[in-house]
Amino acid sequence: MSPEQSKLLAEKVSKGDRQAYCVLFREYYGKVLRFVRSLVRDEAAAQDLAQEVFVKIWEKRRRLHGLVSLDSYLFVVSRNAALDYFKKAFLRKKLPMESVDDALMARISADISERIEAGSELEAVRKFILTMPERRRDIYIMSKFDGMDSDEIADALGISRKTVENQLYLAKSEIKRLS
Repeated sequence: MSPEQSKLLAEKVSKGDRQAYCVLFREYYGKVLRFVRSLVRDEAAAQDLAQEVFVKIWEKRRRLHGLVSLDSYLFVVSRNAALDYFKKAFLRKKLPMESVDDALMARISADISERIEAGSELEAVRKFILTMPERRRDIYIMSKFDGMDSDEIADALGISRKTVENQLYLAKSEIKRLS
């Protein structure tokens, strides 16, 4: 699907067009499922999470209005669903922190490991990133690990560039204080 087609599709869905939503689901469900499966490594959980992603898309469809990149938006929603899955499992003590690290935090670990030598400090930063407010965590990950600039992040999330820059500043300041 071309960027123009996905933009038009997002606009239609944002206005409550159920047929457009069905097209969105057919076009993107497989991609979302593969991505979530690569994170959680559990087929049943991945299917549940992929379905939850599309439920959230419909519930928050108005956010799709004016969206620049549907792919980026779906990526963020999917990643957040996986993060929530890991947080809930970790809090219920049904999932060791190492699983969260392996499945989701590899990119974060690589970047932070260069700056932090002690293992205990690295673990503290990993846990800290998981506890950041959702929007700040998304912005930080999109910037540092997905290579997106402030304008791209602002467009993907439907927020101002200034908000992105403020959230990045806060995230970096907080991480610096940990190390």
